[in-house]
Amino acid sequence: MKNTRIAACLVALSGTAAMAQTGANLIENAPLIGFGSFSGTTVGSTNDGTAGCGGSATSADVWFKFIPTPEQAATPINIETCTNGAYDTVLSIHTGATPALARTNAISCVDDSCNLQSRLTINSPVAGQTYWFRVAGYNGATGAYTLTVAGQPPIVLNRGPDITIWELIDVGSYTTSTPLNGKFAYAVGTNSCNPGDYPASWITGNNLHPVIAQNMYRLAEGRFEQIGQSFVKHGFASVNGNSCGTCQQPPNGGSQLGVNCSDPYGSGLNGGQSYLGPRSQINATTGEFVYNGNFTAGDAGFKRLQVPSTAITNRPVGSRFFVDAHYVTQDDSQYNNGLNNLTFRELVATNMTSSSVPFTTFGDAGAYRKGKSGLWAWQLADPTVKIANADYTVANPKSFPLLPPASMPANITVRFHVASKVTANTGPLAGTWHYEYVVQNINSDRSGGTFTIPMPAGANVQNIGFAAPASHSGEPYSNVAWTSSRVGNTMVWSTESFAANQNANAIRWSTAYTFRFDADVAPTVGDVKIGLFKPGTPTDVTAPAVDVPTLPPACVADISGGGPNADEPDGTVDGNDFIAFINSFSIGDVSVDAKADIAGGGPSADQPDGTIDGSDFIAFINAFGAGC
Repeated sequence: MKNTRIAACLVALSGTAAMAQTGANLIENAPLIGFGSFSGTTVGSTNDGTAGCGGSATSADVWFKFIPTPEQAATPINIETCTNGAYDTVLSIHTGATPALARTNAISCVDDSCNLQSRLTINSPVAGQTYWFRVAGYNGATGAYTLTVAGQPPIVLNRGPDITIWELIDVGSYTTSTPLNGKFAYAVGTNSCNPGDYPASWITGNNLHPVIAQNMYRLAEGRFEQIGQSFVKHGFASVNGNSCGTCQQPPNGGSQLGVNCSDPYGSGLNGGQSYLGPRSQINATTGEFVYNGNFTAGDAGFKRLQVPSTAITNRPVGSRFFVDAHYVTQDDSQYNNGLNNLTFRELVATNMTSSSVPFTTFGDAGAYRKGKSGLWAWQLADPTVKIANADYTVANPKSFPLLPPASMPANITVRFHVASKVTANTGPLAGTWHYEYVVQNINSDRSGGTFTIPMPAGANVQNIGFAAPASHSGEPYSNVAWTSSRVGNTMVWSTESFAANQNANAIRWSTAYTFRFDADVAPTVGDVKIGLFKPGTPTDVTAPAVDVPTLPPACVADISGGGPNADEPDGTVDGNDFIAFINSFSIGDVSVDAKADIAGGGPSADQPDGTIDGSDFIAFINAFGAGC
């Protein structure tokens, strides 16, 4: 995409309507207008519609009707009251199949874009679609206005909106020294920032605003676990501050987070039950969600960042605790900027001599990392911890309605992290190694359903463990622990399949699951796989260069498992392998996964050479006879 900034000037693309055209008090009587300026007054009007900003829900209002032509819809369209406004206007854009439905269906709303006046933009207008413009007033104000409708040059973006968390600003507690139902409850304050090159949507009352997840982690005795999670806080109007740079005030005021602008939500807001909705409603890959505004209240821990009290009060000596927060929003996600939306910070422990709520403040400013999830606290504390990305891509739906789809990338990157650490055991377990893994889902809507690592078939494995944060407060997801099994030269952890239970305990977005065991096999570096829970392509993703148990040298005769595993080794040499070799040899299979190309003869006797000949046959028969 071209590195072109949005031109500031407005360009009229068609004729100017008569100044005498004024708005109608009832939406059904709204005059049809084109590009131009239209003056009138809301004095004497009554309230006929509603919108979710500027205290204008019951203000007197007037309406205009606009149906863009194909020429007008070729560029973004600005609607504003910035010229000759005599009072504090609130402007909103409405759509609907009928005027009656559009009356309360505001797709965007703004107050105070240009001093006390308002400006909105339809960035992707649809030719032939009906838009209604509502001119109202802040908190019941009325007065004279001039509404101007004009086109602007096409938007061509380099980065698009890019949301990150500039800082975590405070932590709040919602339970007393006596845990509630065995849980402590918290909330984390956030200050977000937009270092992109276009304002991000921040609209109250629909699905065009960010949602914010909050998580807590514990690092103790070399083990890292996520111990709590919250519902998501639904964002609303931005203050467009200067915490992260010189804020470029956006055209739609508080309905957008401008370029280099910041917006703080204290823990009181991020823990407010009237803003908290289920994570299960959010597609973190695309940022899409269905907004119903049904935010119910409950006891002090309901929907907030819940942590089992035993994870804190029964903590090992030297335990450290961390929190992170995670923003998800459509425009950021669909500009493929959703991988830097987390920031973590360490908590300061207080009152740790009793069961009192132990967290009230953060550590020093250097103890958090912008754009990083809490998992990175483990590596920060222990540089021997390895963290690898397991990525795949999905086609971008380009469903965000307020920016041109042409400027969005074709694909969205989806990411898991896999962290690993291996420690040589001492004492009774001397001669074995302790393996610790954490799999974290950053933004995969398909979630993780299996975790597979290499494991020699003859290895002795013990002390197998699993840990995951609990879903709560009515989320539909199961909390049943994953099970482990040995499959050939692998070890596999799994939850129920999607076909068996769509609400199984999969690794959902913004959660981290821990897997551990002891084994009598030394570590090496290799690949692990995460099987994706929801059906689709790909079926799994690989994380490279993590710590894994050492596999024995490849057995050239073990080439088939038979049945559904006919194309994979299974740790045994039997008739399935013999049949697979003969079939491959007879057709001269020299593909990448060839079964018969196992030897080159001469100095390359133990390596495939791209041909099928007698050296391969002799090598297989010798290996088969030897049992490997």
